[in-house]
Order: sequence, then structure tokens, then C-alpha cells
Amino acid sequence: MSEPITKFVIVISGYTQDETQDTGSRRLWRKLHDDFVGTDVQVILVSWNHDMNKLAGWIRYLANGATATVIAACYSWGVGHGFIKLAKQLLDRDIKIRVAICADGVYHPAWYAPWRYFFVKWRRDHVKIKLPHSVLQVKWSRQKEEWPYGHEIVAHHIHVPEAIKMEDQVHKSMDETQWWHLSTRDACQKHFVESEDQDV
Repeated sequence: MSEPITKFVIVISGYTQDETQDTGSRRLWRKLHDDFVGTDVQVILVSWNHDMNKLAGWIRYLANGATATVIAACYSWGVGHGFIKLAKQLLDRDIKIRVAICADGVYHPAWYAPWRYFFVKWRRDHVKIKLPHSVLQVKWSRQKEEWPYGHEIVAHHIHVPEAIKMEDQVHKSMDETQWWHLSTRDACQKHFVESEDQDV
């Protein structure tokens, strides 16, 4: 039987983005792939509307019964839609997300209708992104220079720190910020490299 793959970084891009485009999300994926991919590490880039049920099943299959360490880096609708769906699917499989690094996460309703879009836009301070119980830690940033801008992230089971406020940034550039890229890399270093050294 093959050795389990137990370490995963999932980069979830934002609305209007896909894997074929040269975006900040794809550049982050490339950096992480170059730095961390090994025999038991997978770095995966997906779009915000990817089939998260299949992705969660793939993670469970690769872990092959071992405990999986999952880090998520997500942006825009990749936070408010893709990541939330992935976290729920992983929760159903008893897999935790060690840390999520979220850049300007925008809420996306579970089902779309024009009136719901306008509610999210015009009552945006009343709309929140609620984290499922599979998420153990979150770091997040937001900007308020232009719409869309990040909605508040909340959770009942963990402490959610204050958002990192990005001055002079607009939404479309939030996946290119040094904070998002370095925070994700630091999380990978901590959970994939330093934790492994402690086990030796």
C-alpha cells in the first residue's frame, strides 16, 4: 500500500479567476509548490466554485486513514463560498483545517438571486462569513477602498482575531499582497517543517 499523503495546502482563487490566469492566487500556489511539495505534501489550486465534495474526498483518499494537516489560503468568493463549502465537506469526514489565511473574503449566498446580491452589497456590514467547526485557526485581511470588500469573519468555536486592514488596496489586488503570501508561507513552514523537526 502507498504511503499516505498527509499535508495539504489548498489555494482557492476569487470570483472571475480560474487556474489558467496569471493571478496573485496562482503565483502564491507556484511559490508554495516550489518550496514545500514533497513525498507527503500536496499544494492544490482550485477556483472558488470548484466541486469541494470531490476535493474533500480526494484529501481523505490520499491521507489513507492518517491524520491530515490542511492549510487553506483563500481570496474573495474563494473565502465566502469555496472555502466554506470545503470546510463543511471536510467536517463531514472528520478532517480539520489547521489554519485558514483569508484575503478580503466576500460572502456568497448558498443560492443566488438578484435581490440577495443587492442585500449583500447594500447591507454589507450586516453580512458575516461564519466558519464551520472544522476550522481551528483563522487569519484574515480586508480593504474598504472599493466594492466588493471583505465581510466580517466570525466563529462560535474559536477566537477570531481582528482583521488586518489593508490601506490603499482595492479588492482586485488583495490576492497579490505580501501579507497574504507571507502569512501562508509562514503557516506552511510552521506546520509542515518545524513540526516535523520536533518529531525527529
